[in-house]
Parts: sequence; C-alpha cells; structure tokens
Amino acid sequence: MNNEPYQSKPGSSARQGKPWPMWPILIAIIGFIAFYTWVQFSFRKLEPPYLPSEAMKDRTRAAELKNMYGWYSLPSNKVAGRLSDWDLTSVSPIPRELPLEEALPSQLVYYLPRKPILVPDLTVVGTDAFYIASEPLNLALQLPSAYANHPNLHVTTLYKENQLLVLPELRIENEPTRHTDEQPGDLETIYVSIETRPLAAPSIDVNLYNATSIFQWQIEAKSAQPTESE
Repeated sequence: MNNEPYQSKPGSSARQGKPWPMWPILIAIIGFIAFYTWVQFSFRKLEPPYLPSEAMKDRTRAAELKNMYGWYSLPSNKVAGRLSDWDLTSVSPIPRELPLEEALPSQLVYYLPRKPILVPDLTVVGTDAFYIASEPLNLALQLPSAYANHPNLHVTTLYKENQLLVLPELRIENEPTRHTDEQPGDLETIYVSIETRPLAAPSIDVNLYNATSIFQWQIEAKSAQPTESE
C-alpha cells in the first residue's frame, strides 16, 4: 500500500481558478438586442403618440385654415346714434324653420367655436341700402332692454364672397330665461357699425339671425363720393 500523501499535478490549481470566458455573455447580449429590435419594428404601432398640446395646436390650425378658405370675421362696434342720423330702411323677418346648425353653411358651423345663443325678440329697424368699402355699414337693432344692455352682447359678423351673416348673440353659458314680469314694450334700439373693407362684390346678400327668425336683404356697392379738392 502506498501511504505517500496525494500530490496535485503541476498547473491544476491554475486551471481551476481561471475565469469564465466573456464571449458567450456578449453573444447573449447582442442576440437579445437584435431580438428586441426585431419585435419592436415588427409589432409596434406606427401612429404617433397622443400629445394634448400638439392636438390643441392642430385644432387651432384647422380653424385657421377654415377661415382662410373664405370666411372672414368682420369687426363690429356698438355706436351712439339715432334713426334720424342715417338714411336706413327697415327689414321684415322670415320665420326660421330649421335649427341654426342646419340653417348656417356647414363650413361655418365647423368654424364657430360653439353654438351661438341668439338674442330673442330682436328686429332690424334700419339698415344701409348701400355700402362703401372705406366706411362702416350701419344697422339699427331693436331688442329687449335687458339684452340691449347685457355686458356679453356681441354682434358676430362673418363674410364670404357675396354673403354677409350677422349673429347677434349672448356669449354666456346657458340660454337666457324669460321673466314673467317682463313687459313686451320694454324695447331699446341699439346701433351697430360693421367694418366693410374686405367687401368687394357688386351686391351682397345679408342674413341676420335672431332666436327664431331670419332677416334677409341685399346691399349694393357704392363708390365713395369725391371730395371738394378733387
């Protein structure tokens, strides 16, 4: 029997302490990256992510494009005056059978930011029969005094080619309520001037809408009167 102690072979301890090679790990990482990239390009949805701020900008640009397609918003102002100050003619109303969104041009319905709350019991008691592009167009409107002095009364005026739409509206959240003690005779006349610089047609069809009716008339273009120096 051999009682000599076991002696390890030279170099065996060096082989046992040698680190694992890195190339299998590198191959695994590269393979995973390649597989992940293939999955992303194969199954990822191609539409862009939803961005609220960009969506709002897109809606604003869409509204601006609609305006560029032909509809122009004309400035209007409430002015002091009397019927005797101007040579105005009255206009008779026509009952409106369709709801406002169907009575207005479809492109204009898209352009308006919200459905207008039109003034009830409003009549056109005077309007210019002619217009001059360098002078404002004058309107005399009769309506209940509660609406005539309302701080949110606004006369929206829109023009395209030979069409002029006038929308006297209340820019409030809800429809106005009728008061039982309100008398029919509590009416007031206000005077509105409308910018006419973009107007260029020989004749223009005007449509003014109140809550239940349409006032329709036509105005003709007129050359500016020459001054005395001319």
